[in-house]
This record gives sequence, C-alpha cells and structure tokens, in this order.
Amino acid sequence: MKKTRIENEWDFKPRGKSNFYIKIDTALEQARHEILEIDKIKEILEKNLKKKNVLCTVKVIKNHNKIKEFRKNNIMDKSIIFLSFTKSGHVAVVGAGINDLVFSEIDRESRYSTPRILGNACLKSSDTISSEVWKWDKDKAIVIYDLKLSNSDRGILKVDEKLILTTRRGVEQFVGETLIDNCVPILNYYSHRNIKNSEFKKRLESIK
Repeated sequence: MKKTRIENEWDFKPRGKSNFYIKIDTALEQARHEILEIDKIKEILEKNLKKKNVLCTVKVIKNHNKIKEFRKNNIMDKSIIFLSFTKSGHVAVVGAGINDLVFSEIDRESRYSTPRILGNACLKSSDTISSEVWKWDKDKAIVIYDLKLSNSDRGILKVDEKLILTTRRGVEQFVGETLIDNCVPILNYYSHRNIKNSEFKKRLESIK
C-alpha cells in the first residue's frame, strides 16, 4: 500500500485559526489513500501494542447501539482509546476518553474538531473523492480498553521517558503513529499528537 505519512509533516498539531487550513488540506490528502479493513487494523494494533508490552483489549464494534452501550458501561474509564470511522472505511480520528466517543454530524461549524475539519474538507472536496469519506459511520468503532496504566492521568513529559506507554496520552499517540507507519490513512491526521512526534519517537526508542 502507498505510504500515508505526509512529506514535510508538522512535528506537532497545527495550532490556531490561521493554521486550520493545514488540517483540512491534510484530510483531503488522506482521503485519496486506499483504506484498510477494520479487522486488519485491529490485528495491526494488537500486534504492535503487544510488542511494546501494553496490556489491553482491542475490540471492533459494528453496531451503533452496541457502541452506545459500551460507552454507557465504561463511562468512568478515562483511559479508553478509540478509533472512529467514516462511511468509506477511513479512520476519522484516533482519540482518547470515552466521553469523546461521539458521532456528531459532519459540520464545518461544529464545536468538535473532527466534524469541523471534515465538514470544511467536504466543501473543498473534488468529484474524485467519494462523498462517503465525509459521512460518519455510526455503526463502526475500535475501542482499546482494560489498559493497565500506572500513570494514566499524567502527561507524557511528566514521566520517565521509558514510561510513556504507561500514560493514556502516550498510548494514544502510539496508536496513531502505528496506523500511519502501517499505511492507514487518518482524516484528522494530527489529533493524536500530544507532544512533538520527534520527541515521542526518541522516547519510544528507549523502550525495549
């Protein structure tokens, strides 16, 4: 599959209104890449998380009511990582926190970052990109839970570099970068970057 990592990508999330167009243009670029089936994505995540000794459960949910039920039953678990999808099968975003596992309508005025990015990208989209890319798939998600995180509530930079994968934000960034390394397109490409990616990879290399 064609590489999905962007040339000359930003090391961190583009910040501020003046840089919002970067997120939109990135979504348009990612939309043109070939998708990977959801069950294959699950396999990639299980394999790579296990390789780094991250104890967890990776689960594919393919029904909206079951997604809502999972959210309700795990509402107190702040360590959950999730992937949401669009109708085309593209990963819309890699996120953290069960409260953010929501499926707002794609809306360029939305208060949520991902629907706003996708809504604006849809307006700029050409006929060569299927309209299904910009529609939430409310019946599809991947959740990563049962994480054994000794530093769940601490920031990546507040723990020893070898302990980044004992933090929620560290696992979130690892999941996102694992997908990119395996040619899985992510429409909200930068959302999971909680620290500069160069710094993250440096810390990751210290983990055997």
